[in-house]
Amino acid sequence: LPVTAAEAALGADIPINISKETITVKLPPLTSSGQKLRITGMGIENKNKAQKGDIIITVVIKMPQKLSDNEKILYEKLKSTSTFDVRKDFKNAK
Repeated sequence: LPVTAAEAALGADIPINISKETITVKLPPLTSSGQKLRITGMGIENKNKAQKGDIIITVVIKMPQKLSDNEKILYEKLKSTSTFDVRKDFKNAK
């Protein structure tokens, strides 16, 4: 499921198409790229159990090919005010 950095940070309701049907996935705030979301009962039907399985969606944060001048300003402001150190955080997770 491709999402923007803003959607991943703030959370969002994302419409997706599943088997000719559109459903809304609630992306929780602070979702990381690679995180998996489960959609219960919307997968392939299990003939033995007469019920549908789950769908697992992997979140991928995508960035635009270009930033507008305003987007650059906002990202610079975020960069200068954020205390999050992704590399330190990544090291400690291992």
